[in-house]
Amino acid sequence: MTQLLDDLFHAQPDSLFILVGLILIVVGVVGSIKTYIDPGKTGRIAALSIGTVLVIVGFVLYAKQPAGGSTAAATATPAAATTPAATTPAAAAATPADWSTVCHFSDGPLAGATHELPRAKPQPIGNPCHDLKGNRGQIVAANTPVTP
Repeated sequence: MTQLLDDLFHAQPDSLFILVGLILIVVGVVGSIKTYIDPGKTGRIAALSIGTVLVIVGFVLYAKQPAGGSTAAATATPAAATTPAATTPAAAAATPADWSTVCHFSDGPLAGATHELPRAKPQPIGNPCHDLKGNRGQIVAANTPVTP
């Protein structure tokens, strides 16, 4: 149960919109679930309407993500978002050889560890990165040894 709550608190907004929307749609379609949930006719219509809107908003948010997207496994933050170093001419002129998906975590439960972010889009070395488990760090060269 703790892991489920932790995953929900660290989930991406698009996933949460879709999940809550689907739950509301189920409530609207099924209606009464024993004595736990009994929304009535107006509540069922409202649940269906709100659920449909939330699912659509969730899919729109998901579609607007960069190609590498963020998933439940890991993400890398965009280059121009937070790092002044990313706006320097050296970072702007980075070649694909200067890009990586390996993150060295400096903050969080895995501080000091280096991990490959397999589903993340390659980012310039030096950019900030994070996974969805509270670990934050910096993109390092692809040939950096990975901590198991």
